[in-house]
Amino acid sequence: MNIATTATTTKGVAQLSDGKGNVLELTPEEYERAREAVLNVAGQAAEHITTGDAAKILGVSRRTVMRILDGGLIPYTRLGSKTYRYMKLDDVLEYKKRSEHERKAAMDEIHEIMDSADVSDKAIAEYLARFK
Repeated sequence: MNIATTATTTKGVAQLSDGKGNVLELTPEEYERAREAVLNVAGQAAEHITTGDAAKILGVSRRTVMRILDGGLIPYTRLGSKTYRYMKLDDVLEYKKRSEHERKAAMDEIHEIMDSADVSDKAIAEYLARFK
């Protein structure tokens, strides 16, 4: 559906078109309600991002985002299509913050284990050098 204003008079007439030639004239009140509905839906759609956008934000591949979604770690919706998934930007940013916090906690735990094992920095460096 398209909302258009035609200039049949000096004030114009609001019309609603389905794109197939069917046109319905709207009263000013109907036009305002339709306009508000379109703006509301557009605002909701703007809050949603694609898997490609999420991949860029998270610094991972699109396929990794799909695995994250399949694992239920970020909620998503399918808007209109059965194949494309959309997420709220806030949910993606919250996941990023949560995963960064978990990664830092894991690194801190590794450092504590290494410190308690009394392994020298030289031994750690030599061990890690084998994987380069």
